[in-house]
Amino acid sequence: MIYVIIPALNEARALEVLLPHLAAMPEIARICVVDGGSDDETSFMARKLGALVVDATQNIARNRGAQMNAGVAALAGVAALKDKAEFSRDTILWFLHADAKPSRANIRTLNKASQNARICGGNFRLRFDEANAAAHTFSVVARGLRSFGIYYGDSGIWMRAGAFAQIGGYVSWPLFEDYDAARKLENFARKNGQQTRCLWPPLVVSSRRWRRKPLRSLATWSLFQILFWLGVSPFTLARRYHK
Repeated sequence: MIYVIIPALNEARALEVLLPHLAAMPEIARICVVDGGSDDETSFMARKLGALVVDATQNIARNRGAQMNAGVAALAGVAALKDKAEFSRDTILWFLHADAKPSRANIRTLNKASQNARICGGNFRLRFDEANAAAHTFSVVARGLRSFGIYYGDSGIWMRAGAFAQIGGYVSWPLFEDYDAARKLENFARKNGQQTRCLWPPLVVSSRRWRRKPLRSLATWSLFQILFWLGVSPFTLARRYHK
């Protein structure tokens, strides 16, 4: 079975679309939305639509890495108490952004990949929902980086619960926590004679972050990625990013 973790901040409108879609997929055992301190009705909407909700402002660092770790812990706890589906080392954890638009084909492909014991995790090919030069450029770059085992959270990272435990989950960083998790997952696969897979068809996601000043957004992302590779702290980068 597949357990979905969605970190969210002011995503009530997106969740109103995403959650019913996921709930209709029988392969998904449970969905957890981890609210990072929203000002809108994110938590209310998630509960209304049947998701388990975790308040990430309670004793949890307010960043996406901590949110996803909290979501996994909450799902494991609920499964131990009352879920009929077994939460085991082979349970698939699928980390989705609230603006993702997963298809039935995506879930079928993921379910099929989970049947192969040699595959410990991976992601999806990424496609944005609107034509945009910056978004297209990013998706092309993302395909190239994937050949080096580099991928990001908007591509729907997934992994077995056992692999998640072995890599120590996500680091509690305000930026690039997804990059770090992907690299650790790739290293885990190599060391244990396993594989990761970039699944097809593409996972469609919103191009909203590229709509306003798309070229500037692409340049900022590129600069920050280079600075991170050069050793600049993600906390320092986050302070600049949110100015």
